[in-house]
Amino acid sequence: LPRLVAAAPWETTLDALMLLLLVTASACLSMPEPEDATAHAARRQANRAHLQQTLGAAYDLPVPELATADPRNGQSIYHKSCVACHGNEMDGRGGRAGVIMPPPSPLVGPASTYYSDAGQLYLLEHGVPDTAMAAWGDRFGRAQVIDAYAYILEQRAIR
Repeated sequence: LPRLVAAAPWETTLDALMLLLLVTASACLSMPEPEDATAHAARRQANRAHLQQTLGAAYDLPVPELATADPRNGQSIYHKSCVACHGNEMDGRGGRAGVIMPPPSPLVGPASTYYSDAGQLYLLEHGVPDTAMAAWGDRFGRAQVIDAYAYILEQRAIR
């Protein structure tokens, strides 16, 4: 651990490197096991069933607020709050993705449309059970969550 008394610059650097090594090793030792494909599919099916039950008929209906959403505001929100896990390419390979189990879902590509728009908005607002996906509705409110999702939809259309 760092010393509380004055030390030579190389000693302070060495102490900082040792602390970093200890923190990194501790994080690696506490990483959860990767989720296998069967467990992943079962979790997604359970989430979709929960969404359909929770949202009822609204699960399959269009989300009217998307027509007036602001994707530019959504872009700003995405790059401040989502890119660390989901990545610049929205492929689920952000900087934190390697330590999150299950890993972040891709937001573009075939797997990204598994849930309806209403379902995906619900997950953005309320979080995803048994994952690191936070409930962003508490932090941003529905209008900003819709803006972020509008940006994601815009990117899906061009990628």
